Amino acid sequence: MWIWPAAIFAIESKTYGPVKNTDTTWSIANKIKRLYPGQGITTRKVIQALQRKNPRAFASGSPESLLAGYRLSIPSLSEIKSASASKPV
Repeated sequence: MWIWPAAIFAIESKTYGPVKNTDTTWSIANKIKRLYPGQGITTRKVIQALQRKNPRAFASGSPESLLAGYRLSIPSLSEIKSASASKPV
């Protein structure tokens, strides 16, 4: 099991960050997805929920435009489940 440093991934405060230049939206979403095992959520839905919850952390509104230095608010399970599965990311 992978354990993230508290300064980077703090579930108790529901934040991730600050985002590093080497972080990708996909890798962060996969880490968040592991917080909700057995819930049937996809990485794409986590990405959509991340974008919805942190719109200023994405330069052009695209998942590929994640900006370094931001602290991301981690979406709740209900926010992830309500993310649109039909909207492409």
